[in-house]
Amino acid sequence: MGDNDEFDNDAAPLPPHEREWRHPAEMHHELRLRHQVESAPPPLSRRFTMVVGLISLAVSFSLLLVTVPKGLSSTSADVSAPAPSSTIPPKGSTPELTAPAALHVTDGLLLIQARDARDGRQSVTAEDGRTVSAVHLVTFSSHCMSVLRTETELGADEWFDLDREEFAYLGRAGQLHIIDSAGSRITTRSGISMEGDDPWLPLDTDGIPVGIGTVMTADDNVVGYAMRCNHGTWAVRYADLLALINDGRGAQP
Repeated sequence: MGDNDEFDNDAAPLPPHEREWRHPAEMHHELRLRHQVESAPPPLSRRFTMVVGLISLAVSFSLLLVTVPKGLSSTSADVSAPAPSSTIPPKGSTPELTAPAALHVTDGLLLIQARDARDGRQSVTAEDGRTVSAVHLVTFSSHCMSVLRTETELGADEWFDLDREEFAYLGRAGQLHIIDSAGSRITTRSGISMEGDDPWLPLDTDGIPVGIGTVMTADDNVVGYAMRCNHGTWAVRYADLLALINDGRGAQP
């Protein structure tokens, strides 16, 4: 028994690829590897992965725009709302009120709404914006108009004298218009104007005049004054108004 290995029983076993038989353990291992390969999902392509990533990014950005309110900034939390004024007027003082608007007639006579009239002396705002002192003369309560007198020089208005019959005719024909205290032009329509001894003429208008307005003809001649009262618009001629003031035909407010 020398160095001859022909009969050497300790030789290493042949590798699997050089023999035709398989050990059961080897066959089980190959089957397990094949099952893992076949059950594994196919690998994603690089292009598909990139598309999915871009879609996810776009969806996230859209949700951010929707959920975050516009106009927020990092300094919004540092800005506090202004505190309400704690100033309290002195006891017994009255708040400053704007003097009511008055329409100048002539010779210091002023017209205001009856609801703004006060007994005695009061301040009113003339058409030129000045605040003047005036004293109450008379109130025509049925037509919501009061007359005051002021010693402040306001000049004389130009007016056109129409007789009462012509005044009533123009009102009935819708040929008069009113410029109210807000500067709006209110047109009249053919309607309910009446004739007779009553100096107050009801007008059918296309709008509601604000405050006391000036009644004018189509040629823009001043012929009287108008006031909205008791769901109607009433006009009075310039001459009739002066006569009513002189007669004192009114009621105190």
